[in-house]
Amino acid sequence: MASTAEPSASSGSTQRSSEAPLSDPDQPPEPENLRKQSSEDCQGDHCNGEVDLVWSLDAPCTIDLSFVTDHVKQVATYLTSQQKSFAIAIIDDVAMCALHAQHCDDPTTTDVLTFDADGISDNQIADIAVCFDEASRQAEMRGHTVEKELLLYCLHGMLHCDGHTDTNAEAYARMHDEEDRILTAIGIGPLFCRESDT
Repeated sequence: MASTAEPSASSGSTQRSSEAPLSDPDQPPEPENLRKQSSEDCQGDHCNGEVDLVWSLDAPCTIDLSFVTDHVKQVATYLTSQQKSFAIAIIDDVAMCALHAQHCDDPTTTDVLTFDADGISDNQIADIAVCFDEASRQAEMRGHTVEKELLLYCLHGMLHCDGHTDTNAEAYARMHDEEDRILTAIGIGPLFCRESDT
């Protein structure tokens, strides 16, 4: 399916995050070789309820997923779309490149892709893919943990599903200000440093 997704920036890196339409809400698009790991594969850190976070890499889980899941659940309480559920997969560069190429015609990696099922049902589900490899690179550059960078990507994707865009300078600033506001409210503080702020 050809994508009409528009790129958006969450990490300030050369890679871009994107919103992509969900072709089939019951069968989110994924590369065929993407292996999802359940809570049993990853120290039991699997969300219940409105947010479902899955480690989808072949490598063992080496991060504190409970930090990410606990804070993502807190983030969800600050969204306008309280009825929406989120399925979030943590994937690697290879899987992200495949998704990005398939849905945005861009074969490069990116930090986050969103597949929003808005308007399809009362119990809406949004699928979000976040890139562990990109989070690792950006976290090292910014001097904070991979867990915090992944949290930022999850929040960014969730805000896209909550109606935010970052396709122009005004919307970009508004979206990242909302990220800062929510991250501060849950006790983390701002994580995304825009180039104009440095």
